[in-house]
Amino acid sequence: MISAIVLAAGESKRMKPSNKLLLPLGEKTVIEHSVDTILQSKVGEVIVVLGYQANAVQKLLQERKVKLVQNTNYQTGMTSSIQMGVNSISRESKGMMIYLSDLVFMEPCELNKLVSEFESRLSQDPKTIVFPSFQGQRGNPVIFSTYYQSSILEHKEPDGCKGIVQQYLGHVLKVPMDTDHVLLDVDTEADYQKAIQQLDTPCRKNFLKS
Repeated sequence: MISAIVLAAGESKRMKPSNKLLLPLGEKTVIEHSVDTILQSKVGEVIVVLGYQANAVQKLLQERKVKLVQNTNYQTGMTSSIQMGVNSISRESKGMMIYLSDLVFMEPCELNKLVSEFESRLSQDPKTIVFPSFQGQRGNPVIFSTYYQSSILEHKEPDGCKGIVQQYLGHVLKVPMDTDHVLLDVDTEADYQKAIQQLDTPCRKNFLKS
């Protein structure tokens, strides 16, 4: 089983005064769209780490089959949210997908591709780390084997687990993707407007409703 850890605790500092996760996109908000994408994939469980404006985000997700956990130390950086999620995964989990909450372009089939590649490699290498790429650029989400659970919980860098990836480069599998969805997020107002425009097609509109 793969556990997705959705990092939804940040303050959206580059989008202030708006909280980007609460912005409308199609007939859903950004956070609803991201979570629903994962729920429609082969991922086994979804853990959403809350922090900034936690009550508003929780209200949007309370009817969905997700585990909500609160990071009271979210202002210390992304790593604290990753650690909160990693500490909450099922004992049955074999992999931890670190999912940025504003990856609104991702589709379930793309997540399934990453999960399949991870599961295939894991049977050969228990220290597997998988990340997607597009035209040579590394993207998100990244999947860590649960081998790294203790290392992540002990990690000191505040802004993520790049240091762990660098330490275990020999176990990293780069998965080329067919689209740039793994590179696109919604950090600024310009990003948000771009997302609205690029998702404004009949095919994508239907996906946003589902």
